[in-house]
Amino acid sequence: MPRLPRKGSSEHSRQQKEDSSKSASAADTFEAANATKPGPVHSSAGEGAPGVVPACLTHSAGYLMNYNAKIIRERLEAALEPLHLSLRELGIMRILESEGPLLQNELGKRQGIDRTSVVQLVDQLEKRELVQRSQNRDDRRSKFLFLTPRGRKTLSQAVRLVEKEQKSFLSPLSAAEWETMRILLLKLLSSHLLAESQDSNGV
Repeated sequence: MPRLPRKGSSEHSRQQKEDSSKSASAADTFEAANATKPGPVHSSAGEGAPGVVPACLTHSAGYLMNYNAKIIRERLEAALEPLHLSLRELGIMRILESEGPLLQNELGKRQGIDRTSVVQLVDQLEKRELVQRSQNRDDRRSKFLFLTPRGRKTLSQAVRLVEKEQKSFLSPLSAAEWETMRILLLKLLSSHLLAESQDSNGV
């Protein structure tokens, strides 16, 4: 069995220095070896937190738009619950406020929903005295729609609620980023709606 140097002796001190030198050398070698190894790949700050979105879907327009739409739709619907309004009903009321009175079929085109759905939505709004129908003097088969005073008051409350929720949803973005995103989304939507209109008209 090898004899160990006595603690406190000069031989013991020399042995400690050699061991420390070897440890430092080993640590330097480990760091140098690992400095050239690629680390785990993470998303950049602009692409969100790693692992939140599956890597294979980070470039899927459908996935990214649909999932974001699902989240904000659920949050807005929850915000409107106290007023017993749906997002489609809110859309109708906002359009009527800015562009009304409108014919019923024209309102459907503005919001991108079919005639049957428009009738059902307007019926519900009319029962709650938020929207009113008025006969079209030029064509008795059609009716104009407009907001009632109660409808305007309810709309004002609803807009405050959804704007607050929208602000919260968009909080990860700067004002400039949201404005850029808004313009690009509007550009996409306008382009595709125009194409659909031209196709339906046989252009």
